[in-house]
Amino acid sequence: MTPQEPVLLCYDGSDEARNAVRVGGRLLGGGPALALTVWQPFELSLLSPVGDAIAIGSGLGAEFDELAGKAASQLATEGAEVAREAGFDASPLARGGHPREVILATARERHARAIVLGTRGRGGVESALLGSVSTELLHHCRDVPLLVVPAPGS
Repeated sequence: MTPQEPVLLCYDGSDEARNAVRVGGRLLGGGPALALTVWQPFELSLLSPVGDAIAIGSGLGAEFDELAGKAASQLATEGAEVAREAGFDASPLARGGHPREVILATARERHARAIVLGTRGRGGVESALLGSVSTELLHHCRDVPLLVVPAPGS
């Protein structure tokens, strides 16, 4: 690793993400960074086949993707501002896809020196039902150091 390799800061606009960026700045000493916001493209669901088919047929699925991409770009820009306040020389980046896959692929492509993300403090059934990006990354991130910052007060 060299100091020119960026830190990948996972940012979703939450208080937990802001806290993780700030902690990452203190622990990693700033430097180059990417504030990454991941949005999930519209996809068919087994639970609502009729509504999803109508959304795709009418073009609403594509419209949803366009709006989600724009919102993610705005969040990434906000994340880069938070990162600059924390001492990083940050640039925004928004990408669509499954969060774990996008985060890992981006970290590898950009030769990230670390990945930083916060947790929501969910546990038990809620985490199992809603999923946990931090847990997925802990299980699948093998080649990039991972800093998972717990939610304040958890």
